[in-house]
Amino acid sequence: MAVRRSAITCLLIIMLTLFSGCARDGQDNQEYYGIYGSAGPWKVGIVKGAADKTPSGLNEAVAAGISKIIKDYDAEYTVLDQGDLVNNEECLRYLAENGYNLVIAVGAGMEESLAKIAPDYPDVSFIIFDGEVEQDNVSSVKITEEEGAFLAGVAAAAFTKSNMVGYVGGAMTDHTMEQGFARGVQYVNITEGKKVKVYVSYAGVTEKAAGDSERGKQLAANMYWSGVDVVYSGPGSLGSGAAKAAAENRSIAFVNDASLVNTMPWNVYGSVIKKPEEVVYALAKKALGGEFAAGRAGFGLTHGAVDFILSQAVPEDTAGKLNRIKDQIKKGEIKPYAIEIPVGLVTDMKELPVDRNRPPAGAQPGTGNSGRTGGGSNSSGGSTGGSSNGGTAGSGENTGGTTTGPSTGTNTGEAADNPGNDDSAGGSETTDGSGTDGTTGGSNGNGTAGDSGSGDTTDPLPQDIGST
Repeated sequence: MAVRRSAITCLLIIMLTLFSGCARDGQDNQEYYGIYGSAGPWKVGIVKGAADKTPSGLNEAVAAGISKIIKDYDAEYTVLDQGDLVNNEECLRYLAENGYNLVIAVGAGMEESLAKIAPDYPDVSFIIFDGEVEQDNVSSVKITEEEGAFLAGVAAAAFTKSNMVGYVGGAMTDHTMEQGFARGVQYVNITEGKKVKVYVSYAGVTEKAAGDSERGKQLAANMYWSGVDVVYSGPGSLGSGAAKAAAENRSIAFVNDASLVNTMPWNVYGSVIKKPEEVVYALAKKALGGEFAAGRAGFGLTHGAVDFILSQAVPEDTAGKLNRIKDQIKKGEIKPYAIEIPVGLVTDMKELPVDRNRPPAGAQPGTGNSGRTGGGSNSSGGSTGGSSNGGTAGSGENTGGTTTGPSTGTNTGEAADNPGNDDSAGGSETTDGSGTDGTTGGSNGNGTAGDSGSGDTTDPLPQDIGST
């Protein structure tokens, strides 16, 4: 073993020497390998997971959490990408061989490599995020995002008008997120007497399936064409595809990518997010302080490691309900894992017929003003009495509908439940929420618009339901 370690060390020295001659833009090895901080007594290393196998933002979040350590410790830390050395194993071994006290591996794709090298370095503390390795010097940390999926299920059940919601998953061998989502739906069924059902599709067999955006779009579209009006997509790039399908079918999506809540707030109503920065910081601080604990550890809503954010298109009452439920979970008053999933609640999508000519389902979000604010919408007619996403509208005289289906006005009648054809008579679509007096019909809706009004079309920032 000593001979092998010496050989590897020599090889690494040679490799580093070679790299020093070809570092880009005059960078030295320290810059090339992402080495930060001072040469103090503590050294922390991170090996990033492959982008197609690691949840969005997890690599960056782990690095951000570790960067805080240098404020409390005179520490040096290094961040390695998979391409920096031959493979995952050599990246991990390089850090362990060079005196790093704590080495962090990101993603389930690191499991095999870490399990292989950890026994060779019993004095090094290893942490793996989103993976599991059983060794005496390895702490396997899981961010329990299924608690966020539970809230996505509650939200989906709240918005559906067809009583049909969908889940698009990555690898069909992992049903964790599906189960969390289904429990959230069942919670609403129990507490509100609804009869919402869950339809599921998986992108493939392995983890790589989660990286196929087009596959996510197709699976979500099939659901919308089958009568499902709200879809929650699981890990990886599936969410961006599901979001596109939601936009094309004027339906609602929930995802695991906060950026989509910013860029597509009128169709992506919310996102489950991981916030592991504080978890990383706390675990690293314990490890460097001599309190490292091997084994499995889970961190969720209670620890602030998981959250669920909503777009401004979500009405205040729904946001408030989700906020209360989240608080109850944190207090232990609601136990998501204790909710049983009854037989018949979850059905494979193969059981539903797909109709590509099916009109948009009842949820029908649009591209108008926020449901949380008064004022007009982007939709045809733009009167001050209607809001395009089902929230509370401002005052005004409006008996008509918008391009997006139902909305409730403070002093108005109900909007048309069923959108008309694109060639409906009269009305024109505007970009500033302004409408036209007495315009009959709308570009996609039935009804008579009242006096003209205006609305703010600035894309809002996502709202953390914890602050509502």
